[in-house]
Amino acid sequence: PFREGNLLCCNSYYACLSAVGEHIGHVDCLVVDSPVLGGTVGWLFMVYVVPAHRGRGWGKALVRQALRTFVGSCRTVYLTVLDDNPRAKQMYISVGFDVVNRISLPGVDGTVNVMAIEVPEEA
Repeated sequence: PFREGNLLCCNSYYACLSAVGEHIGHVDCLVVDSPVLGGTVGWLFMVYVVPAHRGRGWGKALVRQALRTFVGSCRTVYLTVLDDNPRAKQMYISVGFDVVNRISLPGVDGTVNVMAIEVPEEA
């Protein structure tokens, strides 16, 4: 039920190496009116970095860029990450996310961490 709500906006960001146009990664940013979470909140979905480019700061850069899009539209941004993905979880923690819940989802093996960050008033 924590994902219930009405989608208000969706933006996608892609990271590419401009010299060659190589796709490095992407992130989807959703703004949702969520009665369960107390109003308008943000969600990051599909945060992904191509394996050959992991460990170079691209994930952090994508997440930080994504967080800028939420300034002025919501105060809290959520994401989910599997418990068996400690590298991604640590990256989100290094950006400022905290684990706010641990849940099980139908069809998903293992525990899912719900993480959240407060959006600064200015980016």
